Amino acid sequence: SLWGGFSHYLYLPLNAVLHHVPKGLTPEQAGLATPMSNGVQWALFDGGVTFGSTVLIQGPGQQGLCCVMAAKYAGAAKIIITGTSRDALDPRISMAAE
Repeated sequence: SLWGGFSHYLYLPLNAVLHHVPKGLTPEQAGLATPMSNGVQWALFDGGVTFGSTVLIQGPGQQGLCCVMAAKYAGAAKIIITGTSRDALDPRISMAAE
């Protein structure tokens, strides 16, 4: 927050872009705006995912799972997610790919 307890430690460059969070939107929902928009940008616009595509997503973190959601929305036929052995135990990965 610009006026909260950590505002003394916050640096904003002159060209920083701030967005107003509408009332009724929780901080958790607002926090998903960047990873979701990155998922759409990377999967649909940069990656060109369309209906029937096969998609490889490297890394099942927050950004990768948002790419999965964008690819599913675009109609990808096959989505492959790579990660470490630790990631294999994470239930979010299987839920995102279903």
